[in-house]
Amino acid sequence: MGVVFSVFTKNYCSNNKIPHNLSPFFSLLYHSKKRNLTLELGKSTFELLPEKALFFEDEKALLLSDLHLGKSRHFRRNGLAVPGGESVATLSLLNKLIVDTSAEKVFFLGDLFHSSINADWQLLREFIHSFKQVEFYLIRGNHDLFESDFYRESGITVCDEFVLRADIVLKNEGNALDQKLVICGHLHPAFRLKGKGRQSIKMPCFYLKPPLLILPAFGEFTGSKIVEKGKDCRVFVCAERQVFEVT
Repeated sequence: MGVVFSVFTKNYCSNNKIPHNLSPFFSLLYHSKKRNLTLELGKSTFELLPEKALFFEDEKALLLSDLHLGKSRHFRRNGLAVPGGESVATLSLLNKLIVDTSAEKVFFLGDLFHSSINADWQLLREFIHSFKQVEFYLIRGNHDLFESDFYRESGITVCDEFVLRADIVLKNEGNALDQKLVICGHLHPAFRLKGKGRQSIKMPCFYLKPPLLILPAFGEFTGSKIVEKGKDCRVFVCAERQVFEVT
């Protein structure tokens, strides 16, 4: 099943906290040990992974968003000199997560492939077909332009939304008026941690603003949108090897 990476030791930690004004240079001291963060929402428990993905143990489901595979090839085809290799790096990380979590289902919450077909699509096809026992689903986003049959031939089931449980819906982009918990992507959320001086660092984050849980962009070559921490929302930043809640 895929390329086997070394198995890691899971460390479940539900009380990781980091002040929003902590010096980012000091915060690097926290990165020595791999730790996920457990988040309870309603009757369900999720693991927030520092690799910018979400794992739902009850369904053996790995959720991630905004891979934007093939983006650098698309840019180079249009005359922009950007480095390549991001699709290989993104899929290598996904390979590791599938093996580490023993996921049986993988949900892409939109924007799987950046634009028109290029050589990276064949790389994705080979990756999908290397996991015979894993089901792959794509929740269609604004970059997912191909016909459903095209995805299906590549081993991916595509839909506009997916009911994971009676009270949980997977979408590409949520709405504040949704009545159920919506796990989605699209926004590429990030949070800026600031030090006492002018030090600052921008970090990808999970952004919880009920009924929405917005995932960070998983891809290696994506932008981000700074979000603010309000009284009705929670922010969980992805450090190198840990997830912290911003207090």
